[in-house]
Amino acid sequence: MIRRVLDSLYEAAGYLAAIFLIGIGVTIIVQVVARAMLVTVDSTEAAGLCLAAATFFGLAHTFRHGGHVRITLVIDHLPAGPKRFFEIFNCIVAGAAICFLAWHIIAL
Repeated sequence: MIRRVLDSLYEAAGYLAAIFLIGIGVTIIVQVVARAMLVTVDSTEAAGLCLAAATFFGLAHTFRHGGHVRITLVIDHLPAGPKRFFEIFNCIVAGAAICFLAWHIIAL
């Protein structure tokens, strides 16, 4: 039951990410059209927020569907012990990077 709820949540997050990607495109089009009409529209902040939302909403969906790019050139050739260490180390580094980004997006 929990798996179905999580899968539907991941799917909804994927749709939200797609909507925010469309938002990025719309803000860019608005800026281009406004500039052609000699009107200044500053939608840079809106595009930045859409980028952050699309990134974070897309993470869970992409991870669930196995779409993340992983560099395994070295890790695939390691024995089980060191391989596990490097996998855990990579997860810790990625988690720290996500926490860092989330902190700054919340501050934004």
